[in-house]
Amino acid sequence: MATQKKKTIKPAAKPPVKIQQKQSQSNIPWLIFALLGITFIAYIPALSNQFTNWDDPGYILENDLVKSLSAANIKAIFSQYVLGNYHPITILSYAFNFNLSKLSPFGYIFTNIFIHLLNVYLVFAVTKKLFKSSNIAFITAIIFGIHPMHVESVAWIAGRKDMLYTFFYLGGIYYYLKFIESSKNIKSQTINYFLILVCFLLSLFSKAVAVTLPMVFFLIDYVLKRKFSAKLILEKVPFLILSVILGLIAIKAQKEQGAILDAPIFSYFQAIVIASYSAMFYIFRFVLPINLSAFYPYPTSIPQSLPWNYYVSFVLFIALIVLILFSIRKNRILVFGLMFFLVTVALVLQFLSVGSAVAADRYTYVPYIGLAIIIGYYFDKIQNGQIKILNPYKSTIKYFGVAIILVFAYFTFNQTKVWATSETLFTNVINNYSNVPVAYNNRGNYNSSKEKYDIAFDDYCMAIKLNKNYQNAYVNRANVYGLKGKFQESVDDYSKAIALNPKDFNAHFNRAVTYSKMGQFDKALIDCNNADAIKANFPNVIVNRADILLNLKRYDEAIENYNKYLTFNISNGYALHNIGKAYFNKGDFQKAVDYFNQAAATNLNDPGLYFNLSLGYKNLKEYSKSLENVQIAVNKGYKVDPAYLQEAEKLSKLNGKK
Repeated sequence: MATQKKKTIKPAAKPPVKIQQKQSQSNIPWLIFALLGITFIAYIPALSNQFTNWDDPGYILENDLVKSLSAANIKAIFSQYVLGNYHPITILSYAFNFNLSKLSPFGYIFTNIFIHLLNVYLVFAVTKKLFKSSNIAFITAIIFGIHPMHVESVAWIAGRKDMLYTFFYLGGIYYYLKFIESSKNIKSQTINYFLILVCFLLSLFSKAVAVTLPMVFFLIDYVLKRKFSAKLILEKVPFLILSVILGLIAIKAQKEQGAILDAPIFSYFQAIVIASYSAMFYIFRFVLPINLSAFYPYPTSIPQSLPWNYYVSFVLFIALIVLILFSIRKNRILVFGLMFFLVTVALVLQFLSVGSAVAADRYTYVPYIGLAIIIGYYFDKIQNGQIKILNPYKSTIKYFGVAIILVFAYFTFNQTKVWATSETLFTNVINNYSNVPVAYNNRGNYNSSKEKYDIAFDDYCMAIKLNKNYQNAYVNRANVYGLKGKFQESVDDYSKAIALNPKDFNAHFNRAVTYSKMGQFDKALIDCNNADAIKANFPNVIVNRADILLNLKRYDEAIENYNKYLTFNISNGYALHNIGKAYFNKGDFQKAVDYFNQAAATNLNDPGLYFNLSLGYKNLKEYSKSLENVQIAVNKGYKVDPAYLQEAEKLSKLNGKK
């Protein structure tokens, strides 16, 4: 009887659990408010940041695709690669920004922060739906929101692709969970399946790394203990097909850009060791996010050897795999978190090396959700008294957790300032890694844009010192030489760049301009023609070639090129003026005067134009008009030989008497 009474008493323990759950539900709006509030405050300094020269020009500043929302342009967005990537949704979002605020950086950064806040909310919602725990959801979302490693994705305008793919990626996970929940309702399940497909496709169109989503679905099946069956696999098939298609497109885009070829070459074993290092690097930075940089270079000893810490990382990575295998049946949430991290980071672990960096902060944007889930899971267990040995320290652990959140938020607040300008960004890289050529080159570009040419020159020289084959640095140093009037040194650097890459458009074009300044027009014409062969019908090439032909006295060819330029730039006063010069030198003074007048009608700010008009009218024996235009030239500041002015006045008077 006593045993029976104990059995009837046990159910009475359930009401407190229900009451606690209701209380937890009522706190959710406040938890979300805290999440979004803390995250937004951490990113406030980013709103004052400017565009940087780290991919921002290619994605926005110099990208014609973002400058229109016409149907034709949107079609072009979905059919072209940008900087070796296929990110049409990301580019479309920049087009919306451009339509609203043109090139004001505030609008782009505010949009980035807004998308990040949406993702913070989605991390909370997805984690809450998956684990039915507000504690796990809050801890996961707050770590995701304020982790300093995520600053690169948010504060960097060109980093938006990571946040956009994550938004749709998380949407896909959310609807997958609803799909599982609606297994007994065919209609609801069909709708959810369709929404998963839509989210997945949009995620892929934001960044191809979203191909990992079907693998995450399998992990969700594992953690929810869904029965393994053919149906379980078949429901993933459409997603796997889309993954393969978009994956192939991404590889093709990278190869066309040359990003894969630019990477260091190493053996298969070295690739595995380096991938292990990258994985452990990210785990270490998850716990201790210090010395963050926009660039983490490979060791200089590659491919001959690897540093000792790479091999230590390899051993630790093997231990991590053993831990996962050991825990598969014992701790599903731990395995889920670790495997979520590994699956979502796998494509950027440098098995197939892309670029010259061994790691990048932005690659952790989604993977850290898995690690954060583990932290949230164990925090929840401690606070619920499920780890008895830690029960006396529950309050201490809670306060320690709050302290960590505040420290991370502070780190993030400061890290956003690193992305303020190209100068602050690459100075930070140099302070962390003084052997990164691209950091000196890009800081040089920033200083050059601010007309700090001596400082820029020193940076370019350092970039070349670190990498004797750094083609872009040669081009940039050549530009500075040219601005300083050191044309031969400029030509020498352009020539080195062309030797490294014969298809370098800028090197050929800029050397053509430099040869023109040196009066070596035959060489300039060869370079202009080479530049035209690399980038056909580029307006600046056409007009410069026309100038060269004019100086070579090949007037008909010059006129042909100026007219071609006018098809791109209608009523351009400079081209019209020079066509007039060509006709004048051919002796066709009437046509010369006609073109000079057309140029004058464009309000061309060139006093010499009116002197040329004076010469033209003089040759046509319209002396009063000749005098009128030479006087305009003088009034506009053009220096005229007094003898010519006297002659014009004399001829005008004589003509008037007749």
